[in-house]
Amino acid sequence: MQRRGAFLAVVFAVSALHAQTPVLPAVTEVPHSEAYIWKNVVIRAGGFITGIVYSTKKKGLVYARTDVGGAYRSDDDGGHWVPLTDQFGRDESTYLGIESIGLDPRDANKLYMAAGMYSADWGGPSAILRSSDKGKTFERTAMPFKMGGNDNGRGCGERLAVDPNLGSILYFGSRKAGLWKSSDSGVTWSHVDSFPVKDKVAGVGENTGITFVLFDNSKGRKGKATQTIYAGVAQPGASLYRSEDAGVTWKPVDGVPAGLFPNHAALARGKALYFSFDDDIGPNDIHDGAIWKYTLDDAKWTDISPVKPGVAGMRKFGFGGLTMDAKHRDTLMVTTLDRWGPSDTFFRTTDGGATWRDVGLDAQASAPETPWAYWHHEKTGGRGWMNDIKIDPFHSERVMYTTGEGIWGSSDVKESDKKKPTHWTFPDEGIEELVPTGLISPPDGAHLLSVVSDLDGFRHEDLGRSPKDGFFIDPFVVSGTGIDFAAAVPATVVRVGEGDSKIVRGGYSVDDGLHWMPFGSEPASSTHGGGRVAVSADGKTVVWSVDRGVPSWSDDWGKSWTACAGLGAAMQVVADRVNPSRFYSFNMETGQLLVSVDGARTFTARTEPVAVKDHSVELAATPGLEGDLWIGTGGKVFHTSDAGVTFVTLEGMTKVYRIGFGMPASGQTMPSIFLNGLAASVEGLYRSDDAGKSWVRVDDAQHQFGWKNAVIGDPRVFGRVYLATGGRGIVYGEPLAQANSAAVR
Repeated sequence: MQRRGAFLAVVFAVSALHAQTPVLPAVTEVPHSEAYIWKNVVIRAGGFITGIVYSTKKKGLVYARTDVGGAYRSDDDGGHWVPLTDQFGRDESTYLGIESIGLDPRDANKLYMAAGMYSADWGGPSAILRSSDKGKTFERTAMPFKMGGNDNGRGCGERLAVDPNLGSILYFGSRKAGLWKSSDSGVTWSHVDSFPVKDKVAGVGENTGITFVLFDNSKGRKGKATQTIYAGVAQPGASLYRSEDAGVTWKPVDGVPAGLFPNHAALARGKALYFSFDDDIGPNDIHDGAIWKYTLDDAKWTDISPVKPGVAGMRKFGFGGLTMDAKHRDTLMVTTLDRWGPSDTFFRTTDGGATWRDVGLDAQASAPETPWAYWHHEKTGGRGWMNDIKIDPFHSERVMYTTGEGIWGSSDVKESDKKKPTHWTFPDEGIEELVPTGLISPPDGAHLLSVVSDLDGFRHEDLGRSPKDGFFIDPFVVSGTGIDFAAAVPATVVRVGEGDSKIVRGGYSVDDGLHWMPFGSEPASSTHGGGRVAVSADGKTVVWSVDRGVPSWSDDWGKSWTACAGLGAAMQVVADRVNPSRFYSFNMETGQLLVSVDGARTFTARTEPVAVKDHSVELAATPGLEGDLWIGTGGKVFHTSDAGVTFVTLEGMTKVYRIGFGMPASGQTMPSIFLNGLAASVEGLYRSDDAGKSWVRVDDAQHQFGWKNAVIGDPRVFGRVYLATGGRGIVYGEPLAQANSAAVR
């Protein structure tokens, strides 16, 4: 069977296409489903884990929340993790920004999550998700305000709290709408009018608001609402409030450190409260912080900071995570936050803060199953954005802390009390918290190459293992944005991205991504790098559609660049997968398909406009067929086999967001086509094996994976499809029957 390449899909903000006959069969009903099995393309973690929440009821049960990748559950103390939010699709991808997690201390099956990614006016909806089976299924309550799972301050303490004495009562501290309460296990919510902070605060915390809610049940009893409740607020001055009548009235706590506000809190029942304080909300831009102890019997505040930011030549920083040993309440651990030189670290005390030990000084970290975490160095141990740390409530020797690249954990932290080194691993199996922006699956070599926000990109020979290392070599672009391969010479790969403006933010490989060379320069129109990249079928011409600039071509690996005549700023280009002289683009103003037949030197618009104002257009060049293009719009799908002279229309497949190609079905010359969009108003991922005449749905209600940045098939494995998600890393699916057959073989 002939192998077919893949393509890099490109999205254009243009509109609905003018079509000519003939017409493909209209999609009038949701296509029938084919069972698929879905797996992670293993990279491991890679993004900001914003919080860890242990169950105090059930041993081994722990949850992790992320800023853009949803939430995870572990039933084995972090041994491996299960994603809980894959059921949300593109239109509900906002729910993959988890603002906070709340657990019922008396019922291990009860889980509550505050979900919503951005608190700005343009942000999507928010909801409280509630589960009675540890996140296997959820019900939701829409909330009348925005949340900010990916906003600044996302690493603060838990804003969502369940009353430990009466589980039907919950409180949620919002960013801009004050304090909210539920008395029916999260089904309905009402504003707590008596809470002094009723909307967004002024100053640095204006988009953060309430940072945590904490119950003090030292004097409470089961079945009756807890009387004493604390709430922290991101504002200098009155930044800590207390209620002593089950939330009926609230008063500020006197003596709070001036100029700072609380980030996290921990309660030693009946004895003391401990707080990490900062002058900003984090995870960046913090310049001062402290650890304070508040004794309950005499209302006395004591600064117990392990080190003072800015003293003795030390750079300014703050404190993030704070945790207490449930079995030894004088034992605490805290993390620094935004201390970039030297790196962040973490401290431990066994005497309530009288003395501390810097555990990070001799901590020994190892992550052999995650090679990229070494960043091409001999040693590893992530220490950036250490916004949370938790001691296992059932095992005092176990602790985990969060970073901007994942979770680190130890099972011998008590060795530090003997002034001995501790040992740390990367317990992130099952967590894939990345934002891949582009994928390619060449017909030879590695099955998958990717570019990824913040981590450059990866080359996968084995989808089930984290690659030997990331690209992370010249050119080191920090955030990859575009990748392509030469269809006739698939070992030739190009990639571009964003990063340090002092380097060239793009490069090429002639050995399937094993080794890279930077381009000789960037186009004159480049100000930020980034954007997309296309390479001709013979690998001799590269077109870099830089972010915000005019696309430019080069035939000498970027030593020189020339603007593509006929194209404007922000237009993007795809290469024909057969003819090296042909490239395609769209004019976003006129909605016309533009074609180049001279290697991207000049582009000419087709006579007939192919678009008139609508949502967006997705343009994809078909592997193995010259002049063959598929174009998805807000209302129809169009296919041309003659470079846009004529079009065949497919009606009923609406709001087509992504198009990709895979291995042809037996007896077919046209590759299988994958479309992410709406069929009969139902969002899904659909496959056609007969050039669009018929379709099957290959995802399901539990496997939506939020936003998709790219969808491509594998030219060597029939039915396999890869998804570049907006926060759940890279996932891939294969027909269940095929996977079972392979397992038997």
